[in-house]
Amino acid sequence: MAVTDSGPLSHISDQELGGLMQRHGPGRLRQAADVAAETWRRDRVEIRNPGGYLNTLCETLVIPDWYVPPDERQKRAQETRRRQEVQTAGLVAQQQMEEIENQARDQLWQSLSDSERDQFCTVARDEYPVGTHAPEGVVQILAKMKAWEARQVSGCS
Repeated sequence: MAVTDSGPLSHISDQELGGLMQRHGPGRLRQAADVAAETWRRDRVEIRNPGGYLNTLCETLVIPDWYVPPDERQKRAQETRRRQEVQTAGLVAQQQMEEIENQARDQLWQSLSDSERDQFCTVARDEYPVGTHAPEGVVQILAKMKAWEARQVSGCS
């Protein structure tokens, strides 16, 4: 029976575990070991004699209010993973939609004549804060947005 994967309890010998199992039974030992491991993960307090600590815990086991049993921890972890997967899928879908819209916006911009592009650039420059110089790259981005918005408005009318 593995007591824990890491931490001070992993240093308990198989012989000590066998004695604890005979003395307290596998169910009590498993529960005490899990409480001990979770306590250690939570507090990171040094345990000088892990076997003796676990023996005492088996004898006087009091389940802390904060303790969550392994099956509930596993269930919560799975729910968290599912939520993260759904969130990630949503972000990926949003990024794909934004990329599609960016491509459509670029295609629209490329389809415009030079004079139409110049008109949108003029509008973008005119809307830039007074007294500041709009870099040409920013002007072009704003102009593309203006062209896209104009298309959306004319397409909805």
